Amino acid sequence: MDKVENLEDIAVVKETGEDYVLVEMMRTGACDTCAMNGLCHGHDKTVTHKIITDNEYTIGDKVKIDISAKLRIASSLFIFLFPVLMMILFYSLSRYLFYLTDGISILISFAGLIISGFTIYLVDKKVGRKLKFEIIELLD
Repeated sequence: MDKVENLEDIAVVKETGEDYVLVEMMRTGACDTCAMNGLCHGHDKTVTHKIITDNEYTIGDKVKIDISAKLRIASSLFIFLFPVLMMILFYSLSRYLFYLTDGISILISFAGLIISGFTIYLVDKKVGRKLKFEIIELLD
């Protein structure tokens, strides 16, 4: 079985603190196909992340950062499976619990899809900036 590789990207240090750095990454072509596109604000031109680190960096340093495969897989499962599960749940509840017709149950399942999209949007806003990145290398 193939090993899932971590996603690496280049970022520029924009701010330093006692135990953190604030890095800014440019949106790349990989962002368009990544399942975390929404969760890491892939629609913005640049994105900034606060990374906790004991290492010292200066403003303007270029660093290679790592996004774990575990995080990518978890976000992919949430983004792709949650809407399907919501549709199935809403259909099943309306059809077998409330004994509605197939047509109405299908319409209600689409309501579940819309609710799941709104939920993903809210999770994006709440969790997106809290993603954990790691600086793996200081570049020249």
